[in-house]
Amino acid sequence: VRECYGMVLFFYDHEEAERAKRGEAPRAVPAQDMNGKSKNKSKAGREWEAFTPPYEPPRVRGVSDGGYTYRGAHDARPVMMHMQEFAENAADIAHFPAVHRDMTIPWTNIPLPGLTIDHTADWKEGTEEEGAHISHFMDHAQPQFLNKAIPGTDADADITFVGPGGLVFFTIELPTLGEVVMFQTHTPVSLMELKTEFRYFADPRVPDVLAHYVVGNWISQWANDLDIWENKILANRPLLVKGDGPMMRLRRWYRQFYAPGSADKSIRFEHA
Repeated sequence: VRECYGMVLFFYDHEEAERAKRGEAPRAVPAQDMNGKSKNKSKAGREWEAFTPPYEPPRVRGVSDGGYTYRGAHDARPVMMHMQEFAENAADIAHFPAVHRDMTIPWTNIPLPGLTIDHTADWKEGTEEEGAHISHFMDHAQPQFLNKAIPGTDADADITFVGPGGLVFFTIELPTLGEVVMFQTHTPVSLMELKTEFRYFADPRVPDVLAHYVVGNWISQWANDLDIWENKILANRPLLVKGDGPMMRLRRWYRQFYAPGSADKSIRFEHA
């Protein structure tokens, strides 16, 4: 269990499942509030065997150092999908014009007549310095009215995946004003159910109303994906065409998060 930027993240380890089956005491995962670690004990009072996580949540500029201010939170409904689906969404570049072109009233699915968003998106692995567990989805969003760009309204977003998608943070740069940073977390309740939460911060120069607008717009676009995510099955060999995005490259990167041996097998998950 890890406390991170106001959210509690739960980490599942396949070795722990096997230890539980054998009746052994679990190992302790250090609780982290970004300022230190704590020692955990079992309910019976036994001290747990120490366990070192393979990587730490990154310190995010402006948030970890207190430069940005906390602006709000949103706890979404349970999402019935596999966590890998959210990661694959980042590499599915071709769906953006079809699913995310219409601009809506923030926090709703009500379209704004004549207003659209032109997306230029890409996905890439993290740098060697960041670590193999990091990847990035980049999006340049240009609002348009009647298919003509609205000057001064564009924004660049860098969405950082920390691990398989349990922790994702968005750095959204607003010209002349600064950044909005939003954290999105997915806690697996079961194989096909995720508890999804959002927390967001912003540069002091960004007005509250604008920070809420930016985050509300993202959550509206995120909600547009839900019907798709919750009604898909995994195609191990998807029929891809030019412009679909680096789906297979992302899957190769994602395989590192599966238990040893399982990554070489067909990954099968689908909705009942």
